[in-house]
Order: sequence, then structure tokens, then C-alpha cells
Amino acid sequence: MTTIAWDGQLLAANRGAVTGQIINRENKISLVKIPRPHWTLPGVRAGDRAYVAGAGTTFQLKRYALWLQREDDEDPPLVDESESLIVTRNVVLHVDAAGLGTRVIRRPVALGSGGEVALGALLAGAGAHRAVELVARHVAPNNAFGGVQVVERAWL
Repeated sequence: MTTIAWDGQLLAANRGAVTGQIINRENKISLVKIPRPHWTLPGVRAGDRAYVAGAGTTFQLKRYALWLQREDDEDPPLVDESESLIVTRNVVLHVDAAGLGTRVIRRPVALGSGGEVALGALLAGAGAHRAVELVARHVAPNNAFGGVQVVERAWL
């Protein structure tokens, strides 16, 4: 169960990951440099550094993060079983299963299988870190062992 939360300043994601019978600890937020704008990423400029956090199929998310860093203008790879958040200094995008980025105008936002519970915590006043922590501890304790990865927009 992946939980990703954005509160307007902090982006947080749980580190626990379950693949079949294997429980792993992995970072779900990556820092990338985007070399060129693309029509699927409104507001993202050439040279922007961005945090990318995704929930869904791991290989699709990794392939998408690699695509973001490419110089060519090819269309994005298939991400039909995944969704992501892209956070730059100027824009936050929710990337849907079609690979299209939509601006996040209102915060907070949460996604992943624990996203609804995290969104409830965010709307009740919790920060992104606390919202993800609550889901990991109370909804998906198998994923709580890895802790919570947190990055701040100001670090970009």
C-alpha cells in the first residue's frame, strides 16, 4: 500500500513496499531534472528540478521518471496502472493513468491506496508527514516499518 501526501510545503510517502510475499523498503520520491517542456506537463519549464512521487506499478513509475529526464520529445510511456505527483518550484501536477499532468490548484492532495485516508487526515489539519504516518500505522501496518520519506518544496 502506497500513500503519498502533499500539504503545500511537504511531500511525503511511506517507504514500505510489498511485492507478493516480499516486504521491501524503498524511496518513493525521486529528484529529477526535466530538460525540456512537454505538452503533457503544463507549467513545467526546461531545466526545472522536480520531485516525482508515484503510486502504482513500480516499473511504470520508474520508466516514467526516466522519460521525464530524456531530451527527446517522445510521448510519455504507458502508466495506466499508476499515478504520480510532480512538484517543481512553480507548479504541482497530478499525473493520471493516461500520463497527463493536471495542475493541483488546491492543496492538500493525497494519492495511492492509502490516499483517501491520508486526505482525510490532511483536511483535518495534519501535515503531509503525519498523514502518511497515520495511514502506515493504523491502516497498513506492514508498510510502516520503512518510515516516511519527506521532502520540502523549498529544497528545490
